[in-house]
Amino acid sequence: MYPGYSTTLHPPYAASNELLSLYDKAPQADTSVYLGDLRSRIYINIQAFLDFATFTFDYKFLGGSDGVGGAGIRTAEVYLNRAEANIHQYLASGNAALRQAALSDINTLRANRYDSRKIYIPIAITDGNELLTFYKNERRREFPFDGEHRWFDLRRYGMPQLTHTYSEAPASSQTFTLAKGDNRYTLPIPEVVLSRNAQLSQNP
Repeated sequence: MYPGYSTTLHPPYAASNELLSLYDKAPQADTSVYLGDLRSRIYINIQAFLDFATFTFDYKFLGGSDGVGGAGIRTAEVYLNRAEANIHQYLASGNAALRQAALSDINTLRANRYDSRKIYIPIAITDGNELLTFYKNERRREFPFDGEHRWFDLRRYGMPQLTHTYSEAPASSQTFTLAKGDNRYTLPIPEVVLSRNAQLSQNP
């Protein structure tokens, strides 16, 4: 949450500190020029509106597709999908050329996410597992609120346990846990599809 907005009122959900910490903040003397990862300022735009009748806040997050005109695939996703495939092949075969290809795709994307006034320093990770972790964080940086990317990423990563605390009012909160491999990781088959094919059964 963001206590700077109010000492008593907070939104029921917001970008987590964990997510925000993934972006390179690049400390600098001249605060009028921001030379860190630009996505933290372009993709996440927090606006608070105080409704004096109900005292509620509204927060708006930007980044990726806004759902207008249908979903599509961004060039960034193409780079990252190929990088992921090469990382997994590198872990299986040890072929250094595959690791280098993955690094090339990740660095090409990242070089275009920083202010041109800062010289981008390419990453050169040699450990395959460390590179895979960095890659997963890069996907989070690139697709924070872009459709269902995060949901399907978590499914692909083995459906880990997730715990979130929801606070709707001050001094009141609820904690929700999605167990590892929970059936809720599987989306239900639409009823219209089930009605047209009697051989199908609903997902658990």
